[in-house]
Amino acid sequence: MNVYAMAPLIAFSALVQSTVTSHVRIWGASPDLVLMLAVACVLRWGLRPSVPVILAGGVTIDVLTGAPFGTATLCVTAVCVLVSVVDSYAPREATFWPLAAIASATLVYQVFWMVILEMSGRTVLWGPMFVREVLPAVLCNVLAMPILLLILRLWWRRVPAEAVI
Repeated sequence: MNVYAMAPLIAFSALVQSTVTSHVRIWGASPDLVLMLAVACVLRWGLRPSVPVILAGGVTIDVLTGAPFGTATLCVTAVCVLVSVVDSYAPREATFWPLAAIASATLVYQVFWMVILEMSGRTVLWGPMFVREVLPAVLCNVLAMPILLLILRLWWRRVPAEAVI
């Protein structure tokens, strides 16, 4: 599976994330498909080959949200760099690593997002936002990641490595 075939998929998932999954709430949070797909690509191919996927997802989320433009791209890119650095030291046989990666990635992503919002002049109530948004988002993404990984593994197995869309 070529990583360039994932860029349209992640752009489409950003559209689905902003329209469909925003109505699916688990403890007040909805799954962050773009972040989960970006982390899955980094875990699968590494950081450098995953850059088109990360940028496509981040820019699409930036276009679809009301946050300052570049917030999602910056947050997803920073989180993927951190996941890539930690992934180089993580044991490959650790079955819990994708779940730990998405949990820590979601936590860092949400905190980066709130920092950027506060720097842009918006009011961020750190305590309530952490309890009402960040922790449910971490839990939601950890619960949704195994399902997404199962779907991606089946797709990656069926599509040849040299496929380019």
